[in-house]
Amino acid sequence: MKYSAELIVFTRDDSGRRVFNSSGLLGPLASESLANVYLPPSEQTVGRTATRFATDLAWQAAGNMFKNYWPTIFHGMGLNRLKVVPDPGTPAPLKEEK
Repeated sequence: MKYSAELIVFTRDDSGRRVFNSSGLLGPLASESLANVYLPPSEQTVGRTATRFATDLAWQAAGNMFKNYWPTIFHGMGLNRLKVVPDPGTPAPLKEEK
């Protein structure tokens, strides 16, 4: 969970260095601030905007956790055994044209 939350604040640049994730933090803040344009006046408060921003960040953290643990979940569900997901190693047979 800690690593998933850290990914919101820090990211990797093109050279692989760990840097502050300004776009990942300022983007959702800007979008929630812009949302105040069409929301009713009761929703245009700083507190409501901060709540929506925090919810956006929480969803980002949840998405990061899902991406990190998806291989474990996928293998635990046994989807390969059920043939739900096609095996990328076996190409589909080609149809002959007449």
